[in-house]
Amino acid sequence: MLNQRLAQIGIVIDNQNPASGHEALRRSPCDHADPSCNRVALIGRRISLLHGSLHSRLRENNGQPRTVTGSIYHHAPVMTAGERGKGSERDHMSEKAENSRKAGMRVRALSAQSRTGLLQFGPLRAPCAIGRGGLSWRKREGDGASPVGQYRLIEVLYRADRITRPVTRLPVRAIRRDDIWCDDPESAHYNRPARAPLAASHEKLWRDDHLYDVIVVLDHNRKPRVRGHGSAVFFHLARPGYTPTEGCIAVKLADMRRLLARAGHDTYMRIG
Repeated sequence: MLNQRLAQIGIVIDNQNPASGHEALRRSPCDHADPSCNRVALIGRRISLLHGSLHSRLRENNGQPRTVTGSIYHHAPVMTAGERGKGSERDHMSEKAENSRKAGMRVRALSAQSRTGLLQFGPLRAPCAIGRGGLSWRKREGDGASPVGQYRLIEVLYRADRITRPVTRLPVRAIRRDDIWCDDPESAHYNRPARAPLAASHEKLWRDDHLYDVIVVLDHNRKPRVRGHGSAVFFHLARPGYTPTEGCIAVKLADMRRLLARAGHDTYMRIG
């Protein structure tokens, strides 16, 4: 109906040539004293402008409309520089969270009374042994508990006379016969590696059993070191049957190799 009325007053809108609407308006024989004619002419002018704007936008967008709702064409919302900055920050935070999730090992006890647990690292899962004292928020020297918290993996020690070098992006070195770890809270060497002989109480890293064939040093109670808050909390190999440890986390050798192959300088272990 609108197009017919426009045609009656001499306005023809060419979809292929939006400028024709302006020409038609200039050539229109309409008597502008007629209010209805003026209204129709105004509508025609607006339609002409709409068509011209639409064709211009299509040319800018290679002939494709950005979004279409019914018969009205809309541009996609334009973000301000601040909004773009916030969007980039959200993307960065999301990426950082995803990378953090991938970098972290998570250790959970199977139950409050259990001394075995499940270690998950990305898609990898492995049964593990935890401390004989369970999980504790208040780790103390000699309590046998595994400390709840998040600890970075520092380095890997291994028995080169027994196994091949573990494949990992972490620093690796072979254990020496005189390597020890001080567990005496009164010593200046407390919770530090040392070399025998040492008068203060300590633990030998060169063992007859296989628990320390691979040791991953964690950054538990290191910076700062607090006297009596636990020492030598390692990630090492488990005994048969996953019997409880003295506070460390332990897995079998095959699982240790799989986990270390995925680990790097940004890897941490979250206990609890």
